[in-house]
Amino acid sequence: MSLRRRTFLLAAAAAAVAPAAVRAAVTDQVLKIAMPDGAVLDVWVIYPDGYDPTKPIPAVLALPPGTQDLSMVDANFSWWAPEALRRGWLTIGPAAPEGQSFARTSRPLLGPLLEELLKRFNVAGGKFHVAGQSNGGNSGFALALDHPDKVRSLTVLAGYPPEGAASADFGKLTHLPINMFVGEFDAQYMEPMIAARDALRAAGARPRFWVVPQTGHVLNQFKREGAYPLFALME
Repeated sequence: MSLRRRTFLLAAAAAAVAPAAVRAAVTDQVLKIAMPDGAVLDVWVIYPDGYDPTKPIPAVLALPPGTQDLSMVDANFSWWAPEALRRGWLTIGPAAPEGQSFARTSRPLLGPLLEELLKRFNVAGGKFHVAGQSNGGNSGFALALDHPDKVRSLTVLAGYPPEGAASADFGKLTHLPINMFVGEFDAQYMEPMIAARDALRAAGARPRFWVVPQTGHVLNQFKREGAYPLFALME
C-alpha cells in the first residue's frame, strides 16, 4: 500500500467517528524542507477539511518511532491523524535523515525545522502539540528541552529525555503539560520513564504518568478513535 493511499484510509477512519460537518475529503502532501546543514527533510502534512491558511490552527507535531523514516511517519499517523482531523487540527510528521534520529544525531535540526514550519503554517500561539511513541517520544523530550517556547504540550506513548539531561534542563518544562504513558510490561522503558518522571517533579514540573495495564511497548489502544483522551489531555 502506498504512503499516500494509507493516509486517505486514515482520513476515512476519522470520518467514521466524526460529525457530519467534517465528513469530507482532506488533502495531504510531503514537503521537502531544506536545513541549514544542507540536509533536506521530508515532512508529511495532513490538512483538515476547510483548512484556511490565514486562520490560526492547532497543530500536532507527530514524531515517528523506530527508524523515523517516512514509512514510520506513515505508521505513526494511525495514532494521531484521525483524531486531529476530527478536531480540525493540522498533523505534521517529519522524517529524520536516513540512519539518524531526532533524539540524537539529528537533534540540531529540530530548531530550524520548527522555525520553517512556523513560517509556512499559522500555528495557534506559535506552539506545537508534540507527540510521539518510543523513539518518537524520546525525540519529543529532546525537542521540548531544546525549544520549550515552541511547545504547547508533550505527550509520549513511551518516551524519556536524552541521557545527560540535567535538573536545570527539566526546569525549562515547569510550564508544560506533559503526559507520559508506559505499558505495564514494557521492561525497556518503564525504569527510565519513572526516573524521568521523578526528576521532572523534583525540578518543579508536573508530568502526568500512567502505567497502562496488560500492555507492552506498543500502546495500540490509543490508535484512531482511541486517541480521544490523549487530545483531551493536550488541550
